Amino acid sequence: MKRCIPQLIDEGKDQDQAAAICYSLWEDKGKNYMEDIKAMEAEIKLLKKEVEAEKALKTSLEKEISGLKYQIYLSQQPKPQPEIS
Repeated sequence: MKRCIPQLIDEGKDQDQAAAICYSLWEDKGKNYMEDIKAMEAEIKLLKKEVEAEKALKTSLEKEISGLKYQIYLSQQPKPQPEIS
């Protein structure tokens, strides 16, 4: 800000005009910065939800795989033979 006003005065603006222009530019820069931060925070929330969904899916798949392995194990066990009397 302290470089902006002298530069605009050197370009022919009067002090009030230079101050108003520089203040406006500074204010807009702050708004854009805050908008960027809000957008990044929203992106982070979305990514966190995606990570949680992936963790839940992984857990579900691991349980399903474990159940299938157990079924395979059971299917490979010898069947008891009926007793003949």
